[in-house]
Amino acid sequence: MLWISKPVAYEPGLTDSCTCFAYVEIESSPPRPQKLDDAEWSLQTICLPLSNLHKSLNDLVKSHPGLIIDSRLDAFAAGLRVQALFSGGNVRSM
Repeated sequence: MLWISKPVAYEPGLTDSCTCFAYVEIESSPPRPQKLDDAEWSLQTICLPLSNLHKSLNDLVKSHPGLIIDSRLDAFAAGLRVQALFSGGNVRSM
């Protein structure tokens, strides 16, 4: 683990729920085989590239009807798109 963030609010003004973000280094080797029950398919480990992450998430949703991406992951992916925009990347292709 690299570090843990200070607590941040989920819904400021609506609830007092908070979370912390853990910043970790991720091993890039293929994930180990998982043994999940049929009802646990959404818990499977998948590896997506950071480049074009938002597009990869959108493609994943299109290929799995009913799948909903966690708002924090989507916000992270959107942040990467915005960062690419400000650094001269081609955001439309992301």
